[in-house]
Amino acid sequence: LLTIEGENDDISGLGQTQAAHDLCVNIPADKHVHYVQPAVGHYGVFNGSRFRSEIVPRIADFISSYGRQQRVATRPKLVRSAKG
Repeated sequence: LLTIEGENDDISGLGQTQAAHDLCVNIPADKHVHYVQPAVGHYGVFNGSRFRSEIVPRIADFISSYGRQQRVATRPKLVRSAKG
């Protein structure tokens, strides 16, 4: 779980995405990453020079660290609907 916030976010207050970590109890603690980007607001988290130079590399590092772990192949379960 990767959460990112802007230090100066005036739309979603600081700490709101951090709360997701408390809710996602089935994700191992070593797979939780929270980052606060200094000196950006709400839109700066998703756009602009700091997004490209400071946030995108963190996202890429997170994906490369956790995205290529071995996955167990599972088959979808067949769910039959009850006839009314």
